[in-house]
Amino acid sequence: MDYAKDYENQIMEGAKTGTSVAFIQDANAFREKLLLSSAEISNQIKGLSVNSEQALKVAMQAKLRSQGLGKLVAKAHLEARKKLARAELAQLEDGYMARFNRNSGTENA
Repeated sequence: MDYAKDYENQIMEGAKTGTSVAFIQDANAFREKLLLSSAEISNQIKGLSVNSEQALKVAMQAKLRSQGLGKLVAKAHLEARKKLARAELAQLEDGYMARFNRNSGTENA
Protein backbone atom coordinates (compact mmCIF):
# COMPACT_ATOMS: atom_id res chain seq x y z
CA MET A 1 0.00 0.00 0.00
CA ASP A 2 2.80 2.39 0.90
CA TYR A 3 4.64 1.43 -2.26
CA ALA A 4 1.59 2.41 -4.34
CA LYS A 5 1.46 5.80 -2.61
CA ASP A 6 5.17 6.34 -3.23
CA TYR A 7 4.62 5.34 -6.84
CA GLU A 8 1.80 7.89 -7.10
CA ASN A 9 4.09 10.61 -5.74
CA GLN A 10 6.71 9.69 -8.33
CA ILE A 11 4.08 9.92 -11.08
CA MET A 12 3.07 13.38 -9.90
CA GLU A 13 6.71 14.50 -9.80
CA GLY A 14 7.17 13.06 -13.29
CA ALA A 15 4.13 14.96 -14.53
CA LYS A 16 5.61 18.22 -13.24
CA THR A 17 8.88 17.62 -15.06
CA GLY A 18 7.25 16.99 -18.42
CA THR A 19 6.97 13.19 -18.64
CA SER A 20 4.82 11.98 -21.53
CA VAL A 21 1.10 11.44 -20.97
CA ALA A 22 1.30 7.83 -22.19
CA PHE A 23 3.97 7.02 -19.61
CA ILE A 24 1.93 8.68 -16.87
CA GLN A 25 -1.15 6.68 -17.91
CA ASP A 26 0.83 3.43 -17.89
CA ALA A 27 2.32 4.26 -14.51
CA ASN A 28 -1.12 5.13 -13.14
CA ALA A 29 -2.57 1.85 -14.44
CA PHE A 30 0.25 -0.01 -12.70
CA ARG A 31 -0.46 1.92 -9.49
CA GLU A 32 -4.14 0.94 -9.70
CA LYS A 33 -3.17 -2.72 -10.10
CA LEU A 34 -0.91 -2.44 -7.07
CA LEU A 35 -3.75 -0.99 -5.01
CA LEU A 36 -6.19 -3.71 -6.13
CA SER A 37 -3.75 -6.53 -5.45
CA SER A 38 -2.92 -4.99 -2.08
CA ALA A 39 -6.61 -4.95 -1.15
CA GLU A 40 -7.04 -8.57 -2.28
CA ILE A 41 -4.01 -9.69 -0.31
CA SER A 42 -5.27 -7.84 2.77
CA ASN A 43 -8.58 -9.70 2.51
CA GLN A 44 -6.76 -13.01 2.11
CA ILE A 45 -4.61 -12.26 5.14
CA LYS A 46 -7.71 -11.45 7.19
CA GLY A 47 -9.29 -14.73 6.07
CA LEU A 48 -6.17 -16.66 7.00
CA SER A 49 -6.06 -14.96 10.39
CA VAL A 50 -9.66 -15.96 11.08
CA ASN A 51 -8.96 -19.54 9.96
CA SER A 52 -5.83 -19.64 12.11
CA GLU A 53 -7.75 -18.43 15.17
CA GLN A 54 -10.46 -21.03 14.58
CA ALA A 55 -7.88 -23.79 14.18
CA LEU A 56 -6.20 -22.69 17.42
CA LYS A 57 -9.54 -22.72 19.23
CA VAL A 58 -10.33 -26.23 17.96
CA ALA A 59 -6.84 -27.43 18.94
CA MET A 60 -7.22 -26.00 22.45
CA GLN A 61 -10.61 -27.70 22.84
CA ALA A 62 -9.11 -31.00 21.69
CA LYS A 63 -6.20 -30.57 24.11
CA LEU A 64 -8.55 -29.89 27.02
CA ARG A 65 -10.71 -32.87 26.08
CA SER A 66 -7.61 -35.05 25.87
CA GLN A 67 -6.41 -33.87 29.26
CA GLY A 68 -9.85 -34.53 30.74
CA LEU A 69 -9.90 -38.04 29.30
CA GLY A 70 -6.39 -38.63 30.59
CA LYS A 71 -7.50 -37.65 34.08
CA LEU A 72 -10.50 -39.97 33.86
CA VAL A 73 -8.31 -42.88 32.76
CA ALA A 74 -5.82 -42.19 35.55
CA LYS A 75 -8.67 -42.05 38.08
CA ALA A 76 -10.07 -45.36 36.79
CA HIS A 77 -6.61 -46.99 37.10
CA LEU A 78 -6.25 -45.64 40.64
CA GLU A 79 -9.67 -47.01 41.62
CA ALA A 80 -8.78 -50.40 40.10
CA ARG A 81 -5.51 -50.49 42.08
CA LYS A 82 -7.34 -49.56 45.29
CA LYS A 83 -9.95 -52.25 44.68
CA LEU A 84 -7.22 -54.83 44.08
CA ALA A 85 -5.39 -53.74 47.24
CA ARG A 86 -8.62 -54.02 49.27
CA ALA A 87 -9.24 -57.50 47.86
CA GLU A 88 -5.69 -58.60 48.74
CA LEU A 89 -6.05 -57.15 52.24
CA ALA A 90 -9.37 -58.94 52.73
CA GLN A 91 -7.76 -62.20 51.60
CA LEU A 92 -4.91 -61.75 54.08
CA GLU A 93 -7.36 -60.96 56.88
CA ASP A 94 -9.37 -64.07 56.03
CA GLY A 95 -6.17 -66.12 56.20
CA TYR A 96 -5.24 -64.70 59.61
CA MET A 97 -8.75 -65.21 60.96
CA ALA A 98 -8.71 -68.82 59.78
CA ARG A 99 -5.46 -69.43 61.66
CA PHE A 100 -6.62 -67.82 64.89
CA ASN A 101 -10.06 -69.41 64.98
CA ARG A 102 -9.45 -73.05 65.75
CA ASN A 103 -12.95 -74.15 64.73
CA SER A 104 -12.60 -72.69 61.29
CA GLY A 105 -12.60 -75.29 58.54
CA THR A 106 -12.37 -78.24 60.97
CA GLU A 107 -16.00 -79.30 61.20
CA ASN A 108 -16.76 -82.88 60.37
CA ALA A 109 -18.39 -83.31 57.05
